[in-house]
Amino acid sequence: MDDKERNFYDKIKDAVSAYVLHDPNAQAATAFDREKRMKSVDDKTLSMFRESAEAGHPFSCFNLGRCYETGSGVEKDLEQAYEWYRKAAAGGDVNAWLALAKMFDTGTYVERDPKEAAMWLSRAANKEHPIAMIGMGQKYTRGDGVERDHEKALELFIEARKLAPGIGSYILGEAIGDGIGCKKDYAEAVKLFEEAHEHKFALGTYNLGMMLEMGLGCEKDEKRGFELIKQAADEGVAEAMYRIAFHYREGTSQAPKDEKIAFEYFKKAADKDFPPALVEAGLCYENGVGTEMNKEAAFKCYEKGAQFGLHTAIVCLGVCYRSGIGCEADEEKALELMEDAVALGNTRAYHLMASFLFEEDPYDERAMNLEMVAAKAGFARSSMFLGGFFVQKSDMGPDPERAEHYFRLAAREGDGTAMFELAEILDTEENKDNEKVQKELSVLYAASADAGHPLAAYKMALKYKDPSSCATPEEAEMNETHYMCIAASGGIPDAAKEIGERSFWGDNMRVSIPSACALFRLAAEDLGDSGLMAKYAFTRAIILGDWLYKQTGFLNKTMLPAAEAERKKLQENKDFAEVVQTLNDLAAENVPEARMFRPLIKALFFGSDLSSEEDVSDLAFILAQPDSREKRYVKGLIAAVIHQDQPKEAIDILSGAREHFRIRNVNYILGNLYETLAKGPRKMRKTDVPVVSGSGTKWTWLRKKKNTKEDYLRSASFYYLQAFSDGESKSAAMYDFSADQLLEDVKQRCLTASGLILLFSIPMLYLLFLVNSEGPMTSQEKWDLLFKIIGIVFLVYLGLFLLYEALIGVKKMSFRKKSGKMKKEMKK
Repeated sequence: MDDKERNFYDKIKDAVSAYVLHDPNAQAATAFDREKRMKSVDDKTLSMFRESAEAGHPFSCFNLGRCYETGSGVEKDLEQAYEWYRKAAAGGDVNAWLALAKMFDTGTYVERDPKEAAMWLSRAANKEHPIAMIGMGQKYTRGDGVERDHEKALELFIEARKLAPGIGSYILGEAIGDGIGCKKDYAEAVKLFEEAHEHKFALGTYNLGMMLEMGLGCEKDEKRGFELIKQAADEGVAEAMYRIAFHYREGTSQAPKDEKIAFEYFKKAADKDFPPALVEAGLCYENGVGTEMNKEAAFKCYEKGAQFGLHTAIVCLGVCYRSGIGCEADEEKALELMEDAVALGNTRAYHLMASFLFEEDPYDERAMNLEMVAAKAGFARSSMFLGGFFVQKSDMGPDPERAEHYFRLAAREGDGTAMFELAEILDTEENKDNEKVQKELSVLYAASADAGHPLAAYKMALKYKDPSSCATPEEAEMNETHYMCIAASGGIPDAAKEIGERSFWGDNMRVSIPSACALFRLAAEDLGDSGLMAKYAFTRAIILGDWLYKQTGFLNKTMLPAAEAERKKLQENKDFAEVVQTLNDLAAENVPEARMFRPLIKALFFGSDLSSEEDVSDLAFILAQPDSREKRYVKGLIAAVIHQDQPKEAIDILSGAREHFRIRNVNYILGNLYETLAKGPRKMRKTDVPVVSGSGTKWTWLRKKKNTKEDYLRSASFYYLQAFSDGESKSAAMYDFSADQLLEDVKQRCLTASGLILLFSIPMLYLLFLVNSEGPMTSQEKWDLLFKIIGIVFLVYLGLFLLYEALIGVKKMSFRKKSGKMKKEMKK
């Protein structure tokens, strides 16, 4: 009989003894096996544990106590649990000794007594129970209930490792890594974590991953480190889940930024009651990061974290009660929680508590002390508050020296506003000739701007307007644009106006009509500029009528019904009606920009032929304006819309504007115009507009006496590619389409030429064979020869056709690859 069969018969024997003879030993074994098999405690299992325990069986006493402690199969009752553990312990059950040690250690039901806990642990450790040995070693490490003795702790960890190599190697690795009872040795710790990992102990896997990720005691290997941490997370280690969540939240070399995945890992760790993860999951719920906003769920996370005594959770919970986030506002409860967090030394709590106190008294002494302590500890908001306090005139100020001191503290923590305020304090007439201060000012303004401070960014942009401010004018121009964008996004009106113009025209940056529209509105409202408001109205109209705008210059009669339907739909749009009304009102006030854009809007979106008295007046006004990019842009687009069958005028105006004024928002329309020429009748093609010659990066513009369809398709392809590259078009589809047409046209030309050559070769080959024949040929032989020649020529033509198809296919793939590469660059 093998071991498996013997084990089976032993279980049968125990079951019979338990159910029939009511033997306590058999009842204990059978109940335990039943619980393992069913993964729960049912009435029958509990009954056997109880009967066996009442008969005095120590193991059953322990299991019955465990059921009462956890509420398994019975109502939770810690008093009963304690009593049964006591009985089991008296009977010598090691597990009961451990359970009692835990109760005295944590103060569960009984008053916390570290010495009593140590006594029970020591008993179990003396019985060579590895968990007890580890627990006792940790007590010696902390001096909790026993005198601190690191050497003794290390001895216990070493012995535990022999008995339980998984958890033992992990604990010993932590001890050696921390220098408990020995010299700190990261390399040895790594070996021990590797051993724990090999024994499939998940915490060992996690620690090994962390050591590899940081390069502690081993060669840095971020890839394997990440894989091991993720493995530990998948095996249920909360700390590993928390770490992986940060990888996805921040975006690292091993994990792309993904707030949704980050939240999922924070949530998994929070579900395991890992306190820091409870706070992070709460913040995700509160702010809707990676999940739907759920204030109630956020409150519950903070509440649970606070129950573990985590100071950050207590602060967040206090803020919830103060502001009524996920709960009813309760200022008294909020104050109580803030006091608890202050007692735990949380610097944010110091700042928030001070805010409470300042509401009652702006000069409250305790509040000021709290802010000063928080500032000294490196809390930037407190430093900022104190800096601002001492800058202002008040009963206690101004005090520039103290303001500078506190702004410096906040600046050290990377606060962009503090850097700017510190620079403003130092930027005085007295310091203009102080070289050291001037260098510091440059550093402070640049760092503040890079941190996103709009005023600092605007100052830096103005500085870089001077081409001599950098090694090359190109570098100065790039820096000026960069900082001007930061200033614009921060709401500086002049910067918003500047970047709005550049976004619209594609001047030294990508074309973005939506960005231009938003910035024109912001600047118009802040500066009270009617011209900017007209530009806002025009760009908004373009956005709403994007499909019609993109059809400008593209003559396709089959699209006319669709265009008419789109115009009708657009005119019924309330937003469109509002912006058109705004433009009309501004034109009535004789705002130049409004009068220039009004006829273009009518032609584009209303299908007007611009023959009314008002339109004629507006057109005359446009012609009377000095040469500018706005004038050429409007003239070119009006020509493209009104004279669709005569693209030459629009091409000349828009290509000239593109060359002289560096505007990049007309590429798509120029592509449409050249596409129209390519598809138009021969009469339309007979025009001397410039066309593109070459390919790749070697584009050359020519004016030829006679342009071909191929010239126009190549030119259209060039402009569509530029539109995609400059951001005017979000898709490379039109570039791909025109490039395909160009290649198809080339293929047709090649096939036609090859076909004609082969056709003329048939009679020549026939005569050549007749002349070189050995004797006279019969009529049938001549016909056979002719058909053979025709067959050979056909096969040659078929081969050429397949060759051209293959070459064109390769070229198309090259075009697709090029546009795909550009699309990736656009995303970056």
